[in-house]
Amino acid sequence: AGAVLLPRLRRRLGPDGTVVLGATVFGVGAALTGVGARLGGGQAYALIVPALLASGVAWIVTLATLNTAAQTAVPAWV
Repeated sequence: AGAVLLPRLRRRLGPDGTVVLGATVFGVGAALTGVGARLGGGQAYALIVPALLASGVAWIVTLATLNTAAQTAVPAWV
């Protein structure tokens, strides 16, 4: 899902905005996962599963953006 969203995000936000959005979504997802773990029971799954899915997408988007930036920043001979 992250790879599908990446071209649209890069066009709208640019690389810096994409990394900021990815880091923010990942942080919120991690916080929601912690809250869900404290709830326990069926409520935990309803909160944790979407939070982890969103965090995973954010991780892939951020990783791909940073990898692209690193590869375009190094000299051609590397």
